[in-house]
Amino acid sequence: MDDLSPAQARSRLAAAASTTLTTDRDRRAYALGMAGFGVAMGLFVVADRLTDGHGWWSQLVLPAYVVLLMVTAEWQRRAARTVPRHAGVVAWCGVGGSVVLMLAAIMVLNYRRASVLDGAGEQAWVLVATGVVVALPMLVAALVVRRAR
Repeated sequence: MDDLSPAQARSRLAAAASTTLTTDRDRRAYALGMAGFGVAMGLFVVADRLTDGHGWWSQLVLPAYVVLLMVTAEWQRRAARTVPRHAGVVAWCGVGGSVVLMLAAIMVLNYRRASVLDGAGEQAWVLVATGVVVALPMLVAALVVRRAR
């Protein structure tokens, strides 16, 4: 290293400063994992509602949901070699928004079932809309991470 000229040292320093740890591949993998979490949360609400009161099927929804989350987390951990800058904060905001919307959706669906529908099943569009609304904060967070530079 002692044989470097000042010009060579400056050029190496400039090259090192311009290098980023996080690659586009890492941002894409991390964002896909976040989107997977959001979709899993939306699907959980829909599947829980569809299997409610249908014997052993309703007992399988929660374990399947937990396994899906664990598989998604492991895939995300292996696929993204680094965590993009500020992705953790964005992810927690997305998870928080999805959890709040999930709880609100469950309460609204329970209210609809108890009072409005008098025990009848949900309409398909209501369940699809509920799943999309629950997944939306995580999907937006994934888009923010994916497009961040």
